[in-house]
Amino acid sequence: ENCERVTSATSITDCMNLMTEFSIRYLPVIDDEKLKGIISIGDVVKFIIEDQQFTLSQLENYINDSR
Repeated sequence: ENCERVTSATSITDCMNLMTEFSIRYLPVIDDEKLKGIISIGDVVKFIIEDQQFTLSQLENYINDSR
């Protein structure tokens, strides 16, 4: 089988690594041998940006609260 695929339990980091390693832009999400959806590189980038923005916000709040 020459198709890279993931499950709903696969981490975003693992998805990003697969996409980078195999130069692919989409990953099928398969659970119980059924297609549950497709993850695009845009989905991964959006998640990472939102996660970083949340982390920055938390750090800013922490810094401002400790002054």
